[in-house]
Amino acid sequence: MNISYLLSRFPGSIEIFILREIDALNASGNRVSIISPNPRIRTIHIKNDQRVDSVVRPTGNPVKLLLTTTWALLHGNSVWGRWEHYKMMFYNVGNKSLFRLVGMGFLIDNLVYSMRKNNSVPAHIHSHHLYLTTYVAYQLSKSLGINYSLTLHTLSHLYPQSVLKSILVKATFLRTISTELQPIFNPYVGNPDKFHLITNGIPSDTFQFNPKESSPGSVLKIIATGYLHDKKGFDLLIQACALLKSYNIRFECNIIGSGPEENRLQSLVQNLNLESEIHLLGNMDNESVLRHMSASDVLVAPSRSPKRSTRDGLPTVIIEAMSLSVPVIATDFAGIPDIVKHRETGLLIPQEDYKAITAGIVEFMFDSDLRERVKKNALDLVFREYNLSVNVPLLEELFKNQIDLPNKDADDQ
Repeated sequence: MNISYLLSRFPGSIEIFILREIDALNASGNRVSIISPNPRIRTIHIKNDQRVDSVVRPTGNPVKLLLTTTWALLHGNSVWGRWEHYKMMFYNVGNKSLFRLVGMGFLIDNLVYSMRKNNSVPAHIHSHHLYLTTYVAYQLSKSLGINYSLTLHTLSHLYPQSVLKSILVKATFLRTISTELQPIFNPYVGNPDKFHLITNGIPSDTFQFNPKESSPGSVLKIIATGYLHDKKGFDLLIQACALLKSYNIRFECNIIGSGPEENRLQSLVQNLNLESEIHLLGNMDNESVLRHMSASDVLVAPSRSPKRSTRDGLPTVIIEAMSLSVPVIATDFAGIPDIVKHRETGLLIPQEDYKAITAGIVEFMFDSDLRERVKKNALDLVFREYNLSVNVPLLEELFKNQIDLPNKDADDQ
């Protein structure tokens, strides 16, 4: 089965769960190709990795972009001839996405022209998130007369309400990765059967029982990882560590990742005199992250409602930690309660409560029965429900059932 994913980046900084999904689809005998609105996507790296069958991207030549948009306008099939594109730009005034949308219109027209010219129009496109890549999939669907589907991860999106509704309604299926999403988005769709809950997963060979034990006299190893956005709540973890230090508990806290909050977090570490205990390690490849995680005593994921970034969904690091038998402390936010069941598979704490983070760390450190019960239950849960060998066949079945459906909403060709 040929499957086309629409991605702006691959494989470098792409979310690890999408990369794993593509690898698993390939391992099942499918041929995955990439369509990208990014002229500079690293096609050489893609081919060397042999992770995808092919890649289609637009030209980076501004003259050619202008010519193909002129061609599309003359044929009545340009993004610039659709009012919703102007709605999108107006909606994103003051947002950096506005400038990307201006260029995106030309890039989409060029993709349409190139795929028609080279007879490389895909049968179906799949996209992740309600951001610009899904908007591109939606517009390509209209211009080429093909279908698309999408995976919903979070409630965040970049669309005015009318465009959001059109994108959700015209998708052939909507895959969700947590239970919080369907009740919020179904009012736009009016058809709960269109939603399919298929969680993110990790390869089964990642699962292992971690026999590492903590004891009151040892140095406690705490880990947190993710983009350094305010939504991750790493500042709360730092404050919790300050309280932990006041209890004379010996610990080491590693925060892996980079992002716009890095200077803010580093300043907080310095202000609280925690330079010896807390280390901001920057970006790492996933293998290194898992190695650090496996050597840790507890993972903390204090996600919160953001002020300066998009919203979290269900952080993949929670699934990874559980698969390595590392106990998890996380907030009761977004899709996290699906997997973190309080005192069963982890400790679930309120948002914005750094004292609860400290209390959870101390409880895991001193209550070995709780710690072992949580580790076992969490490992069992991820093996059953967050395992790629279980979830990818479900996604494949959706592709098989939907991929050849006629597109009723395409522009007249």
